Amino acid sequence: MSPSIGVTFQSDYFSPVPGENEETNPGRYGKESALWLAEELRKISVSVEGVRAEDFGWIILVSHQHFLLWLGCGNVGGSTDEWHVYPVAESSLIQRVFQRLDTKTDTDTLWQHVRKLIPQIPAVKNIVWQ
Repeated sequence: MSPSIGVTFQSDYFSPVPGENEETNPGRYGKESALWLAEELRKISVSVEGVRAEDFGWIILVSHQHFLLWLGCGNVGGSTDEWHVYPVAESSLIQRVFQRLDTKTDTDTLWQHVRKLIPQIPAVKNIVWQ
C-alpha cells in the first residue's frame, strides 16, 4: 500500500533528539513523535513491536501475523515543529503474486486509532488529514 492516507500537523511538543539524525538522514527527525504515538497506541491495546529508525525518519512496527504493518513518522521538509504520520502495509513478493491479502481492514483499523490520538497531542494545531 502506498501512503495514500496520512496526516500532517504542527506541534512544538516534539523536538529533535540530540544525535537523532545520525540514526536517520541529516535533518530527518521524528523520534519523539514516534515514541509518543507508540506509547499511546499501547495504552489502547494496540500491539506495538517497537520504534525503529529509517533513513526518512521513524517507523512504529505494529504486530501483525500475515504482513508488515507500520506507521511512518517524521518531520516535514526540515521543520522542527511540523510532522507527518502515515500507515503502510507491506506484503511479501510471494504474497503479492500468489495470494490476495486483505491489508485494508487492518490498516483502516490502525488508522482510526491514529485519527483519535493525533488531536490529543499537546499544543497540536493545523491538522491536515489526507
